[in-house]
Amino acid sequence: MNSQHPDLAWSDRRSSGSRFVQSQELISQREYDEEREDGREFAIPTIFFLLILAASSVKIASENQRFVVHRLGRFIGLKGPGFFMIIPGIDKGIRVSIGDRGELTAPGMASIRGLEIPVKVLGSDRVGQMVRIQAFADQEVLVVADSTQMG
Repeated sequence: MNSQHPDLAWSDRRSSGSRFVQSQELISQREYDEEREDGREFAIPTIFFLLILAASSVKIASENQRFVVHRLGRFIGLKGPGFFMIIPGIDKGIRVSIGDRGELTAPGMASIRGLEIPVKVLGSDRVGQMVRIQAFADQEVLVVADSTQMG
């Protein structure tokens, strides 16, 4: 016969069973922690990348400046003055100021700072003529013939 009391034998079995459950819980906790750490490896660089992307999309133009914005090479408009955002890698924004000089490449188009910009010419508009930005009106760049020789 078994010399142990039946209640003691049952409590021993129960404690060994709870040790098994505890070891299973520890294993599942380790697996859970490892899965969470895997996600953290990508979270920090992703957040860092998104912060850099957001910072590079913010632009500010002063009162006498505008940004000429081209999206995938096509002119989409003037932005400014003030705070605005562009899409990095897709939009190309070039800052132009009153007084910047360029050349008329076609009627109503001027090359200023290497970009083709639609302009409204005040005065004569001969192709090849040097022009200077006089003012900005809504979504137009107003230019006049440049009287000084670039040299």
